[in-house]
Amino acid sequence: MEAAALFMAPFALSVLAALVVRRWWALVVPAVAVPLYYAGLRYGWWGDGVGDGAWLLLAAFLTAVAVAGCAVVIGVFRLLARRP
Repeated sequence: MEAAALFMAPFALSVLAALVVRRWWALVVPAVAVPLYYAGLRYGWWGDGVGDGAWLLLAAFLTAVAVAGCAVVIGVFRLLARRP
């Protein structure tokens, strides 16, 4: 359970940044937070490491998913702000 919470932290931070800032520059948060999370796993700053395998591909995919999720949140808020 602890590993899942640590895994979801960069995504939660990304969505929180999108909810709070509501500007497109908030997309920097997931673009930095997710790779930093995987760098921390890789170098033993937290967690049990990345193990063997295609963790680089997974990190790139999850970064893209986090950026896309953040963009959706920002886009929805921008769309709602335009409605009369």
